[in-house]
Amino acid sequence: MEENRQSTSTLVASENEVSQTIVLRILRKENYHPYKFQFVQELNEDDPDRRLQFCETMMNLCQTNPNLHQQILFSDEATFCLNGTVNRQNCRIFSERNERRAGLERALDAMILV
Repeated sequence: MEENRQSTSTLVASENEVSQTIVLRILRKENYHPYKFQFVQELNEDDPDRRLQFCETMMNLCQTNPNLHQQILFSDEATFCLNGTVNRQNCRIFSERNERRAGLERALDAMILV
């Protein structure tokens, strides 16, 4: 795990011909814990101005239409990147401490929203 912190316990178990339970038990004994890798959107210099402009626009719309919140649809959706990144829930880093790593994600990468 020290060589590749993004290696999965399943892969390590398979490579060493032991069960995943044994791998997890050894990692826990050595004080390694799985930490979730957090993906964040890359911010540009003009993003704060654009966010402020969006907020002001929404506030104006809410003043002109008090029922606007009833006309907005919030959906439970999933995004799949076309570059191969699909399931971010299974992305873990094994480490003795949480290194607070974050991956940058470009907003304009090709994606499918379902």
